[in-house]
Amino acid sequence: MRHYVFISTLLFSLSFTSSALAQNTQERPRAQIKERRIETRENMREERNALQKERQQLQRKRNEAATEVREEIKEQRQEVRNKASEASEEVKQTIKDQRDAVKKTHQEARDALRETLAKERAQHQESVEQKKTELKDRLKVIKDERKKEIVERVANNINQLNERSTNHLLNVLEHLDDILAKVRSRSEKAKQNGRNVSEVTPAIDAASSTIVLAQEAVRAQAAKVYNISVEDEATLRNVVGAARQQLENDIKAARGEVREARDRVHSAFEALRNAISQSENTEETKDDDANN
Repeated sequence: MRHYVFISTLLFSLSFTSSALAQNTQERPRAQIKERRIETRENMREERNALQKERQQLQRKRNEAATEVREEIKEQRQEVRNKASEASEEVKQTIKDQRDAVKKTHQEARDALRETLAKERAQHQESVEQKKTELKDRLKVIKDERKKEIVERVANNINQLNERSTNHLLNVLEHLDDILAKVRSRSEKAKQNGRNVSEVTPAIDAASSTIVLAQEAVRAQAAKVYNISVEDEATLRNVVGAARQQLENDIKAARGEVREARDRVHSAFEALRNAISQSENTEETKDDDANN
């Protein structure tokens, strides 16, 4: 019996020992696995941190490189703008110098013309005074003093009317010359801006030539002194009427020259306006085509 109990006890002890060993054997790999998991997590965390730092460094380098590129592009653009601005200023200054030179030449020509006109008027006045004296001598054949006074007054009025009319026409031509100068200036500006002014330039030249011809015609008219050829009292009315009619015809012819100059200047202005309008329409068409 004791032997049996001993054996049973021994078997129980062995069984318990085996169970404890088996349990211990199972718990040991679990601990190792847990430790490996923890170690793996730590390694992964460290790798992620390292990758994140590397990414941050790469992003920082990219940002720095992008900033440098932007700064360089900005400097290049500013340099291009500065050069373009300098070139634009040079072009503007060149155009201004050209305009100033044209204005100076135009003003010098006008001053010379005014000086010439002043001399011609002075000579004309001398001629008028001389003709007055000659008329008085011829009027000695007229006995009626009242008729003498009328003839002298009419002759004086005719020459004064001629002077006033020609002065007015010369002023009109001077005004037309100013207008043409503005048209020429705007035409040159339009040409600098790429406008097609091929039809404007000939119109301006034609108007300028017509103005010169009209000035010459009016100056020739201004130099005239109307003389009443008195022979006798019977023909007095006829010769006075003939002098008046001659003045009227001459002034009409001079006005015709001025009218021609005015029409030529108007044509030059219209040519410039059409050229600018056509260029603007062409640009709008190009913009529409580009948008489509």
